Amino acid sequence: MEKKTVSLRGNIELEKVITYLEGIVKSMKDGQICLIQGTEYVTLNPPPYVDLGMEAEVKKGKSKLTIEIGWKREKVESNNGHELKISSEEPMENIEVTPEKKVPGGSKNRETKTK
Repeated sequence: MEKKTVSLRGNIELEKVITYLEGIVKSMKDGQICLIQGTEYVTLNPPPYVDLGMEAEVKKGKSKLTIEIGWKREKVESNNGHELKISSEEPMENIEVTPEKKVPGGSKNRETKTK
């Protein structure tokens, strides 16, 4: 199978970014994501379990949110109890972040504890 790529990178108005993300969410719920750019397109069919990576970072006056979703074509089921809350509000309680630790499968995980 030949490699097909569609990509977008640049300084884009937040409302447009939200529209893209909402389109991705809707397409994932429908079971198929088709990204179209001009005459090029890539169609993706995510399985019920996917690899998810999220990282939020603030440093030197810059903020960054990285989201990576991937999967292998063969069926791999896993739900290692990973959970993340996404909110527009900061927590009312103090949260302590512990150093990274290795988790099964070779990935890193940070534990959070409520004080």
